[in-house]
Amino acid sequence: MAKHTQPTQINTVKKIFFGTYFRILCPVVIVLLIHLFASPAYFALTPGYNRCAECCNMQEKINRRDHLLQTVSDKYPGHTHMAKTEFRLTPPLLAKILFIKSKPGMYALQVAFGLMFFYLLTGLALKITGSKLLAFLFALSFGFLYPGSTFVNEMFGFFDAFAFFFLLVAMLDIPIILTALALLLAFFTDERAVISSGLIIFWWQYLQMQKTGKNFFTPSPGAWAWAAAITVYALLRWMLVVKFGFKNQLAGTGLGELVYTLQYAGLAGWQVFEGFWLLIVPALYYLYRNRQFALIAIFVGINLVLFTTALLVDDMSRSIAYMFPSIIIALYIVAKNFGAGLNFRLLLPAVVLICFICPAYNIGGKGLYPYSPVYLRAIKKIVTHTE
Repeated sequence: MAKHTQPTQINTVKKIFFGTYFRILCPVVIVLLIHLFASPAYFALTPGYNRCAECCNMQEKINRRDHLLQTVSDKYPGHTHMAKTEFRLTPPLLAKILFIKSKPGMYALQVAFGLMFFYLLTGLALKITGSKLLAFLFALSFGFLYPGSTFVNEMFGFFDAFAFFFLLVAMLDIPIILTALALLLAFFTDERAVISSGLIIFWWQYLQMQKTGKNFFTPSPGAWAWAAAITVYALLRWMLVVKFGFKNQLAGTGLGELVYTLQYAGLAGWQVFEGFWLLIVPALYYLYRNRQFALIAIFVGINLVLFTTALLVDDMSRSIAYMFPSIIIALYIVAKNFGAGLNFRLLLPAVVLICFICPAYNIGGKGLYPYSPVYLRAIKKIVTHTE
């Protein structure tokens, strides 16, 4: 009797999960798993907590909702993180629009954006692979990387999660005015999104080439949306500098950071994609096999610029995370060449396994910080009676 019951229960779970509400259940499950395997430090949300006023002051970023057009760089030394938030207006703008005044409220918004991120990512992967299982495995693997887990476990107020969300939105098949708006909001979340948007252009150019047969260098609607967004962004930054006294802060970045960052370059090079290297390498191979050498040069070149940028600042994990659109591009290229055959169905489970097994580290602040799963924290507390 038990032998017949177990397969029936498994089939019931599969039927429920991969049924009508798959797109809703998938992000919920992934966010819960992130809580389990890369659990946040909730103490960071307490009113009295502040790592240091100049490092990353989440409450001050939220309070900026009341004075969006006032410069903040004069309050902090130029080399500090807070001074570099001068033009990062999207998070406080969201706080103002949604009447958020507290750190728990902003964190709740970040998690909500995470649920929407994985909802959209699952839908995009489903569209590419044509398989709910493969779409789930792809999105789940993302949850083990910084661009996915940051929606849940980043509690200090860096807010890269919002940039990742808007960059993903810019990759969707939506009206170009919304694509431009999404890019603009990403740019005003973090300047690294501007470089990352080069991958968004590559995405739209490659899609157009595949679907219409047009030359890769023929501007696509997505490219025009980018051009509009970057133009508006440049004009608004100029206006903020000229009219409101904003300052472009570059102190604390540059070749001087290499003394610290080069020692972690190898780890960062692996961690940027982890198991997704199993997609990146075949994607480059297929471009090579199709003699699309210019596309290889552009794709690799944009990623090298992003990686080099990461070496010139001390928060490497945050910086390399902006390379995540490469993973979606690679999925599309590999799916078009592999199809939904046996090889492709074996590839994504291997990606999940590698991303799950590999330890996760946050490289930043001139240190290496491992993420500790909640069950290991519990065991440590029981055994040593400490946190």
